[in-house]
Amino acid sequence: GTLAFCPRWVVQEAERSKSKMAKGNQMWWSSPLDELCNLGVVNRYPPLADLQGSFTAQYEHTVLLGSSGKEVLTRGSDY
Repeated sequence: GTLAFCPRWVVQEAERSKSKMAKGNQMWWSSPLDELCNLGVVNRYPPLADLQGSFTAQYEHTVLLGSSGKEVLTRGSDY
């Protein structure tokens, strides 16, 4: 399996990097993401929900376990 994937991340990254793909059609990411799902590279998951009408956030980190201990590689200033 794969981790949950949110198209919003692709859109935000494309906008941040000023990608030409982010111009025009707001659903430009749909076809490539469908192909990745069909190939089994990315799994489809429904949005996480706690109460009806609300959404749930999930945060994860990448941790490197080395001979000198652990290091969180993905810790940012916002969490």
